[in-house]
Amino acid sequence: MSESSAPMRAWAVGALAALVLTACGDGGAEEGGTPATDSAGATEAEFDPRIEVDEAKTTLEITAPDAEAVRLHTPYPDVTVTGVDPQIAESFAQEVADNHIARVEERLRGFEELSMAECVQELDGEAGDGVCEREAGLRVVNAGVYEDYGTVATSSGFVMGSRDRNFQVHSVTMNLRSGEIAELEDFFDLEDMDSMGRAVEALYEHENWEFCETTPPPAHIHQAEAFSPAEEGLVLLWPTNTRPGPQDCPVDQIVVPWEDAGTADDDDQASEAVAEDVEGRWCPAPDSSGDDSCVTVELPHAVYDHGAEVSITEHGSPWAHDDGSFEFAGVDAPFGTFYPAGIPIPDLPDYYPGEDLPDQDRIWNGQSGVMLLREE
Repeated sequence: MSESSAPMRAWAVGALAALVLTACGDGGAEEGGTPATDSAGATEAEFDPRIEVDEAKTTLEITAPDAEAVRLHTPYPDVTVTGVDPQIAESFAQEVADNHIARVEERLRGFEELSMAECVQELDGEAGDGVCEREAGLRVVNAGVYEDYGTVATSSGFVMGSRDRNFQVHSVTMNLRSGEIAELEDFFDLEDMDSMGRAVEALYEHENWEFCETTPPPAHIHQAEAFSPAEEGLVLLWPTNTRPGPQDCPVDQIVVPWEDAGTADDDDQASEAVAEDVEGRWCPAPDSSGDDSCVTVELPHAVYDHGAEVSITEHGSPWAHDDGSFEFAGVDAPFGTFYPAGIPIPDLPDYYPGEDLPDQDRIWNGQSGVMLLREE
């Protein structure tokens, strides 16, 4: 498959720095699994998938109408899978390589008009062959097996001109028994309230989410470019921009836990309230910051006394949390999380000068630092 191989070799168990999945020899594979045979059908092998990733390299080239050209030397993952049907192993390796190269080439061609001239100008008038050389980077983010599914997730990046940002994440997940490519929808329903709620909670727990002021949680989740199923949950991935701008969200990955039934107390508590209980008139608590006025909620709208109106059932909200609270999102920003009386606000931040008032209904907006109390 590869034109050349780098000395780097990464195993799926214990060697990848970002998020390493457990290979399926102990926990992922079922005992007595479906036997696989070699390509001749003569040798049976137990289903025991393991993934090994090398780095290989190819060269992509684009040419402008005036015959100036850019060559991008592109590393890509060279994958070996053992413990499965050889044809499925070969198909998975090819899918991973093809996906990575195709995505990089698509991005390269997307920046052709912006950056090719600037790239060629760096030749400083040298005659040469009119070709600007560039090198792309490769990082293995994740490689391993969860249940019957094998995944290789990688990131890539290159700089051609001063105005472009060419950072991506890539992933391929395949059922290593059937050979079928898996899609995000096989593991995560973007329209399901519970699934989205778990994803939003995972975002809020990320240490960099506080810097994503211009990005509503659902929008960021919908923009995930890659995914990887793992024992602890579904890993969602975004590209990491090494030169972030003011509009960039520095959350590059989260783990969305698989569905959790919660405790009996949680279920009883949540069943006592419904999302529609948020309707009514709300005013800021005395310790709340900001200039928010009182607001009247009549789903699907919230109308402030100063005249602004917000649609608060956008992007599939509200989301029901396991603790019995309900999160509502506006079009461009979170509206807030509704905490019925008796449900405390977890980890009220230090920047809020007041205290939680768990004996009252509250709407808490962590982005604006405003706590709304129901007006009787």
